[in-house]
This record gives sequence, C-alpha cells and structure tokens, in this order.
Amino acid sequence: MLEVCCLVVALCGQLDVLPDARFSAPLPAMIRVADRADVSEAVGARLLSLHVVDERGELGEPMWGRYQRRGERVVFTPRFPLDPAVNYRLRYLNDHGKPQIVAVPVGTGEKFAGDFRVTEIYPSADTVPANLLKFYIHFSAPVREGREIFEQITIVDDQGVTIPAPWLLTELWNADSTRLTLRIHPGRIKQGVNLRETEGLVLQPGRRYSLRVSREVQHATAGRGRVQLKTEFIKSFRVAAEDHSLPTVAQWRVTAPRTGSREPLVIEFPDPLDPHLARRCIQIRDPANSVVTGEIKIAAHETRWTLTPEREWISGTYRIEVDDVLEDLAGNTPTRPFEVDANKPLARLPSTLDFQTRPE
Repeated sequence: MLEVCCLVVALCGQLDVLPDARFSAPLPAMIRVADRADVSEAVGARLLSLHVVDERGELGEPMWGRYQRRGERVVFTPRFPLDPAVNYRLRYLNDHGKPQIVAVPVGTGEKFAGDFRVTEIYPSADTVPANLLKFYIHFSAPVREGREIFEQITIVDDQGVTIPAPWLLTELWNADSTRLTLRIHPGRIKQGVNLRETEGLVLQPGRRYSLRVSREVQHATAGRGRVQLKTEFIKSFRVAAEDHSLPTVAQWRVTAPRTGSREPLVIEFPDPLDPHLARRCIQIRDPANSVVTGEIKIAAHETRWTLTPEREWISGTYRIEVDDVLEDLAGNTPTRPFEVDANKPLARLPSTLDFQTRPE
C-alpha cells in the first residue's frame, strides 16, 4: 500500500496513521475482543472510517477494509491502496466521543488518469454451450463494487434485444476487485426448474449474442467526478447445444517433457474448462510424490494447460491429480453433471493420470 504517514499532519493525540497506510484510533473499553482479532465492520466503522470525497465535496460511503484490535486501539486497513489522485477524509471519534473529520492529503484530488478498461473475458472462445454457467471479466484497475454492476453488464441477442434478468445477483470479486465472476442464474439453466420453464434459457442454441460491459462501470477509488471505463467492451459469441457430458480426465492428451529439461508439460482438453479452476485444481506430483511447482498457463481458448517447472524434470513416472471441483463451461465436474439426477449415483471416473518423462 502507498506510504502516507509522512504526508498526514498530526491529527490529534488519539488518531494515528501507520507506515503502510493503515489508520488507528482508540478502542473503547466496551469492545471486548482478543488482541489482533478482527473487529466487526459495523463496530469498527463507528470508531474510524475512510471516505472518498465526491464531486460535490461530500463524503462517499465508508471504504471497505479490515478492522483489527491492536492493544488498546482499533486499526483499519483499507482494502485498496490509496490513490494519490483522490481526495480522502477520515472520520473518527475524539476523546469526548464526538465525530471528527480530517483530510488525508495523499494527492491533488484530480481524476484517476490511468488505464481503466476490460482486459480479458472468459470464456475466450467464440462458441459457448447454451447452458454456460459463468463469465469472468478482468479489469485493468479495481472496480467500484455494488449491485449496479448487474445493470452495467448485459447480454444482447442478435436482434438487439437485451436479455432480461440473466444474472444470479451475487457479487463475486477477487481480492483486489479487478476480476468479476458473473454467474448466469441457475434457475434459467436447470431443466424442470420453474424459472427456466417460464423465462427460458438465457442463451438459445444456434443464435448469436454479445456480452456488453458498459462505460458506466466505475473505478473503485474515483475521486472528483466519476471515472468510467475508457470504452464499452463487447464480446460477441455463438451458442451451441447444451453440454451435459463430464470432463473425463482419461480423454486428456498429455505431451510429456524431456528428462533433465525445463520444457513445459502440456495437457490438452477435448473441450474448454473453467480457466481459474484449472489453475488450482490440477497439480503434478513427481516420482517422490512431491508437488511440482512452476508457472502455469491456460491457452487455446482454455483447452490447453501448461506447466513450466521451477526445477528440471527427473526420470520416472509423474502423476496428474485433478480435484473433483474442476468444472467445464457448463459447471459439469469429473464426478457429476451440473444437473444432478438424484436417482442416479455419481460417476466414479479416474481423477488421476500418469505420464513418464521422455529420454534425454
């Protein structure tokens, strides 16, 4: 986080700014939590809160972050680094329990002038199954979270009609709010569910659609005026039939590396997989049963997984282990389809695959 302690004047004897842009205030005796334990956001925000100043000079909603007890004080750590181009205010309770508001002069108050755009959308392919479960949208900078995001990102059909209510209204962000997971409402996917029966599939087989990310999407730390995406982002795609088959590990094609090299191990899938789950759900164990670490890449529209190891491959048999939560684009896993039939047992297909390194 941006170091701001040298820029913040002495506020009073009761409020401190720590070197890594954390803020500290006295902890009332009524707060009974263990040292270094988290304090609830509701309680912490009453004692100490950090706000962005909007274009009217008014305080925005308290910034998100973590409140933690440190000795006799409560410490607030903002979720995002402070932006030098933003005006901030700290609100805290003084010795007499009255609210005080002070400036945090970390910048000029000018608009964020960096690169704010959509960088990637997954699935990256031009064709998706009609029962597609989710989109991943990556941004170049943190995004302001809030329910309005579900109105700012839409699906439009080939007749120019916006599909009504396609999303499950649950915000799923990564730690720094640069990646949003948008789930299509399961009720519009699963057969026999009332919502699908009345509203139909969000994506109809054989038709074309576009996912549109509006310029209304805002930067998380926008100060004076709204900082929006540089341009609207549009991803066009075609819809194929629904996919209810399981991603079978035995069908994966493995290109083994040479012994003594740091060549990448290459695994190719018959159909695209969820790229973020594929990164963490596939691991390689060496002949001594230790996990092989290295750089993982997902390519070829999420049909190719590669691992470039930190150390050279040794001679012997390696094992590919696959976590059962790995999903394809329709939410099917190696052990169960997304639409589970309660009357059928779950699949018990192999979730490992062995390979041997090639001779030098």
